[in-house]
Amino acid sequence: MASSCFAGDLKAPFSFPTAKVLPKGIRNLSMKGLFARASQRLNENGETVVLANALNSTITFQKVYDSKKTDFDKASILNVMHRLGKDFDDSFGYSTGDVRVAATARVPVFAFGLTKKITVAAAVPVIKSSMKIKTGVVQQNQALHTQMIQTLNDSGVPSKVVETMNKLSMPITEKLNEYGYLAPVGEEKDELGDIKLVGKYNNYQDDQLMITSQVDVTLPTGKDANVMEVVDVASGDDQTDLGLGVAVDYKVSDSFTFSGGLGYQWQLADTNAERIPEVSYSRATPDIDWNTNRDLGNVANLQLAGNWSYKGFNLGAGYSYQSKEKDRYSGSEFSSERYEWLTQETKQEMQSMQVTAGLDTIYLFRKKAFPAPLKIMFTYTNVIDGINVVKDPLYSVDFNMYF
Repeated sequence: MASSCFAGDLKAPFSFPTAKVLPKGIRNLSMKGLFARASQRLNENGETVVLANALNSTITFQKVYDSKKTDFDKASILNVMHRLGKDFDDSFGYSTGDVRVAATARVPVFAFGLTKKITVAAAVPVIKSSMKIKTGVVQQNQALHTQMIQTLNDSGVPSKVVETMNKLSMPITEKLNEYGYLAPVGEEKDELGDIKLVGKYNNYQDDQLMITSQVDVTLPTGKDANVMEVVDVASGDDQTDLGLGVAVDYKVSDSFTFSGGLGYQWQLADTNAERIPEVSYSRATPDIDWNTNRDLGNVANLQLAGNWSYKGFNLGAGYSYQSKEKDRYSGSEFSSERYEWLTQETKQEMQSMQVTAGLDTIYLFRKKAFPAPLKIMFTYTNVIDGINVVKDPLYSVDFNMYF
């Protein structure tokens, strides 16, 4: 029930689908611990790139020209470029960046068997994250750098010399400062995530087959990324989600069960503060629309799993496919084209494999050889393919108690 308690972008799943519901009056308290690092992602073409790939960029006359606001500043860049006999594609070097994220989530889940067919539950994630960020520059064309400074100096504009030297030596820091971002530094946070409320209804059950439907609501109790930071770890996305799904368990034998699940999540439209890009190739911008119309893409998922259980020993393996539609943005502060640039690389797909192993005392409890039914499971999730998603694996531990 907590396998998709994080809203927003696609996340690797950390539990298998199940059609089981609790008996009437039985309660289940589970504590799920999730451990993840993020340093790589799969891009629009499904290629593996570093998480900070957007910070690694060539510094060309075109990009310097595009960043200028006034006609006078643009003309100054054109004048220097022509005097040096260069064109828009000539490069001074390239900026570099490194971003690494580590996150630990504690997700207590309380479930209650309301009737023999209906189970209700609530998941309350608390997310602790740490982020490290480094930026730099490689002066690949030192001669061009020197020539540009000398040309500006000969023009008799000393302020422009200082400004240009700073921007060529610290391009990311200087540009973010100019655009009004907070300085890019590492940080640690411990925040409440998006609370999820779940209801399950057992539609059909016989000796081998069980079919259960599920509805859920994800509440906007987490915090979205800070619009004043160029990189931020969000604990939520500040909007409400509605989910609908179905799970099927087929008992192949007394010890082996095959499970499958289908789900769909509607991310409801809202308004949100967004930085509106100036150019198509960069999200960094000084312009903010504090009431941007936002409609995050809906999410569909499919899960298949096989579970083996024998006298308290549990093993399982599963496959998951998730797909998220492209986000949509609009507003009246800037041109529609600029809002459309926000939608780039927001369509997502993820395929992953999960393996799990654990122990339970349910068999011993039924034999009256153990005082309480408990269960602990360990899961490893590996992302095998996708687009625009984090590639790093996910580890989880799940402790369950029934009473």
